[in-house]
Amino acid sequence: MESKTNTDQIAVLVNKIADDNSDVVIGSTVLTPLNTNYADGWHVLSVPLSGSGKFNVFVSFLGLGSAKSFVLIDSFRYISPTFNKDECQIYEDEVLETTTPVPITTVAPVGTGEECVTYNFEQDFDNLFDTNSQLCSGYSTWHLGVYHSLSIDSINPNSNTFIAPNDTSSCISSFVFRMMPGGVVKVNTFMKSVSKLDYVIVLAKKRVPSGEDTVAGFTLYYASNAHFVEGWNVLQVTVNDFATFDGYITLIGSTAEDSIVLIDSFSYTPPNSGDTCEIY
Repeated sequence: MESKTNTDQIAVLVNKIADDNSDVVIGSTVLTPLNTNYADGWHVLSVPLSGSGKFNVFVSFLGLGSAKSFVLIDSFRYISPTFNKDECQIYEDEVLETTTPVPITTVAPVGTGEECVTYNFEQDFDNLFDTNSQLCSGYSTWHLGVYHSLSIDSINPNSNTFIAPNDTSSCISSFVFRMMPGGVVKVNTFMKSVSKLDYVIVLAKKRVPSGEDTVAGFTLYYASNAHFVEGWNVLQVTVNDFATFDGYITLIGSTAEDSIVLIDSFSYTPPNSGDTCEIY
């Protein structure tokens, strides 16, 4: 990574394929210029795996690079805990590293990209969110919940419902709305974690009618993050593109049985706006 903006990032997720064909994240890491010891150049991103025994996995890469930055992945490898990593070479002349460690819809998009878009989960969840996007294939879905079933206060007195992931990786995508470069998506999230595998990913997706939808920004928040704070947090994603586009957000997450991971609401704020985009 040779970065020209703090929004450049690479996330690596290792997904375990469970017996019921659902996917569970068993390890992850993120590289951004905001990392404490970040320096331009080559990095080796290491992901220790949780669990016991042998299992089938696949690796997912999420990334974002500005027009003038270099963000790339050359290769990857898996090293067994019983194997000497010096013998696990990708190239014959390899030198050991010394680097620092949307849904398809016919409904017209909401807004023009120049005004606020807000949503809470008080109504029309089943009509406005779905799991039909290509990215959500193979994942379970998020489910609706009510605050009176939990031992926490809602983010606002007018908020009664939320969505939460299952104990297997869950994925869901929103209705389509217009976004502008520089706009900000804010997602109100609560996390009380008993497992380092609890996480939430927020992606801003750009619809590409004749091809595969692209990522216009994302953030990953997980319990093992050095900056993790238990309780309410606002996850922010800055939209990166060259023009206004029709897009949507995709939410991916997982929670352990005794953890609390939920999303109350989200908003989109256009660039250079003085509007606070109140949800309630």
